Amino acid sequence: MDWGLTKSTEFNEISDVLISLKEQLLREKTSLTMICINDGWKNRNQYNKIFPDAEIKLDLFHACSVF
Repeated sequence: MDWGLTKSTEFNEISDVLISLKEQLLREKTSLTMICINDGWKNRNQYNKIFPDAEIKLDLFHACSVF
């Protein structure tokens, strides 16, 4: 798990944190299997560029509020 403070919800503000997380997982010889996001499918492709094998899902709160 990793985290970082941001000024907005723009993906480019968290991409460094995600890349750092990926590097950490590679060192530990493990992988991320699922990512739950709250911004719909807006940034799905960008997450997949960093974590190509992870499933991208809408988080539970936002998935329920769509219906």
